Amino acid sequence: MNKESLLIRELAEVTGTDVELDASGICELVASGNLIVLRYRETSGDWLCFGVVLDGGDDALPHETLSRALELGLFGAETGGFSLGLHGNALVLSDIVPSENLTAEVLVERLLALSDKITSISERLEGTDAIERGSEEEAVLSAFDDRFLKV
Repeated sequence: MNKESLLIRELAEVTGTDVELDASGICELVASGNLIVLRYRETSGDWLCFGVVLDGGDDALPHETLSRALELGLFGAETGGFSLGLHGNALVLSDIVPSENLTAEVLVERLLALSDKITSISERLEGTDAIERGSEEEAVLSAFDDRFLKV
């Protein structure tokens, strides 16, 4: 059994779930109510972990929603450093986790953080009117190191 399969077996034990890798190195796990997909990428030696923030189904997501998503993703200030992207008509949040010295406990922490951020961003995008412009601008500015930004 390779180390990736062992890690997923440990993940199953730690989480109490029946998660296991398929033949292509992919598995799925529900974390805090969100479906998270894990894919081992042998060439880069890491795990791509992602979940859907909003799904447009057969329809494209509204322009306003995509614009807000781009604003939230700017510099990672509102995404916790995770990456926002589109996959078809779905807005996806992803994380890349290096596999070297990775333990199941650390992976669980990363997956839970990803899931929490998926929920948070989804709620913010669905409630666009509730977001204050001032707090947005402050978050973006706080992402800069003040040694480089003088206003």
